Amino acid sequence: MSVAGSISVAVDFNDTASDEGLEVLKKIRLASNDAYTAGKSVVLSGTCDTTAVLIDIFSPGYTAADGQEVTFSEATDIKRIAFSAEPAANMSSTGLLGLQLSSRDSSVSISSMPMGIYPLSGGELEVKTAGAFGQNPTAEYVVVIYGT
Repeated sequence: MSVAGSISVAVDFNDTASDEGLEVLKKIRLASNDAYTAGKSVVLSGTCDTTAVLIDIFSPGYTAADGQEVTFSEATDIKRIAFSAEPAANMSSTGLLGLQLSSRDSSVSISSMPMGIYPLSGGELEVKTAGAFGQNPTAEYVVVIYGT
């Protein structure tokens, strides 16, 4: 298995104001661009509702291009997780020191792992929607896991 990829995030806002011939511009920017030339990647997708879909982070059930199953030995092997859902869903880890990502309208949420010195605890990710007033909405989701 050979992996080459990148995760790029750019947040740009221009805040402008005009008053009596004076124009003020404040530029807000956060950006990162991380390239990966080795490791493992997993892509999982499906449909969820208010009952959690459980994903085993150590053996997520994904087969690489070479036909081999992709697995992770330890929680510290997982370095980045990306999550997207349409129309909306949440993803969290089942452990005490966990992860919480949300997505609406196919926006991508990204987490760097481990969080500080703490890896994911527990071995599962939960993906589900939030139901209210007796509704049971469904969503399509995509989870990308990158690790070593």
